[in-house]
Amino acid sequence: MKRLTALLTTVLLVAACKQNPFPETGRIVQREPEKPAPVVPPLVLDVPASTEALEGQLMEVVISASVPAPGKPLVSIQGLPAGAVFTPETMKIVWTPGFDAANDARDPNVILRTYPLQLMLSSSEDPVTITSRSTLLVVRDVQQPMTVSVPTDPIMILEGALHEQTIEIKSVDFPAGPFQLQIKNMPVGVSIVRDLTAQNRFKVSWTPSFREVNFKDTSASWRDFIDKPLEVTAYGPRGTSVTSNMMWRIK
Repeated sequence: MKRLTALLTTVLLVAACKQNPFPETGRIVQREPEKPAPVVPPLVLDVPASTEALEGQLMEVVISASVPAPGKPLVSIQGLPAGAVFTPETMKIVWTPGFDAANDARDPNVILRTYPLQLMLSSSEDPVTITSRSTLLVVRDVQQPMTVSVPTDPIMILEGALHEQTIEIKSVDFPAGPFQLQIKNMPVGVSIVRDLTAQNRFKVSWTPSFREVNFKDTSASWRDFIDKPLEVTAYGPRGTSVTSNMMWRIK
C-alpha cells in the first residue's frame, strides 16, 4: 500500500513539471496599478457667525471664499439691510446702521435687532455646485435725544381771541411715540389735545379773558401786555424726556 501511494505521488510531480507556468507568449505581463481619481478641492466659504455694532457705527464683515482653479469665486448674499453694501472685489460687507436700526416701531422697549444674512458661493467654472453659510448683523441702540418744537420768540395772544398752536415732538428712535405732553404754569382754561392724525403732535388752545392784562388792582399800573412763561415737557418711551421754555405775551 505504501509503495502504491509513493508511485502515484511521483507520477503527479512529473506531470506538473511538464506544464508551462508562463503564458503562451512566453512573457510575463506586469500591469500598472490604477491611479486614484484626482481630489478636487471643495468650495470654501468662511464668514464670522455674527458681527456687532452700535447705531451710527461703521460695520465691516470680511468674507473668505475659494474655489478650484481656474474658476473664480462668485458670492451672492440674501437679506442685506437697507444701506448695506457687498463689494465682490474686496469680499467685504460694509454698513453704517442708522439710528433707528436697533429699534422696533411695534415695541419701544427693543434695544437690539439682528439681521440674518444667507451667503452662497459658486465657481465661475461650475455655477451648479453651491455651498452656503449664514451670519448675523447685530445692531445695538444708541438713544437719540428727543426734541419738542416751541417758538423761541414770545407768542402774541389777544385778550378775547382764540389762540391755537401745535406742539410737535420728534424722536428718531420712536417716531410714533407714545408721547405725553405737560405744560407748567398754564393759565386757567388752557386745553391740550392729542392730534388724532399724528401721535407726535398736540394742539394747545386758549381764549384769554379780557381781564388777563389789566384787572382791578390799585397797586398795579396800566399795562399793554403781560408775559406768561411756560415750561413744556415731552415724555417718550423708556423714560425719555425733553423740556423747553416758551413765552406767551398777552395783549
